[in-house]
Amino acid sequence: MIRFENPPLREDIIRDLRTLAARGARVREIADTINARLDNAQLSIIPTLAYFARAFFLPLPKILPLREWIGTDNDEEIDALILPAIQEAREKWSQPEEQSVGVNE
Repeated sequence: MIRFENPPLREDIIRDLRTLAARGARVREIADTINARLDNAQLSIIPTLAYFARAFFLPLPKILPLREWIGTDNDEEIDALILPAIQEAREKWSQPEEQSVGVNE
């Protein structure tokens, strides 16, 4: 049987993404932060999905629109899809760090 495990994600980046979201950052700023901190020259879908899911407790179906958005300038559309989901889960991701970093339900 093949077993898949979550990739190791940096807790400092997760904390920074949550700080950005708490102050009202848009999806592009969050995604750009992920890729800049990972030294990616351009947006990369796999780490972007992984960090959005882990930082904001979002299931894959909620964040899959990021896949089509990368490489476009449809920021208003992606913000309308992703930002409400981030805010709906705020109670989970805004908990004290030791309770929430790296936990994904």
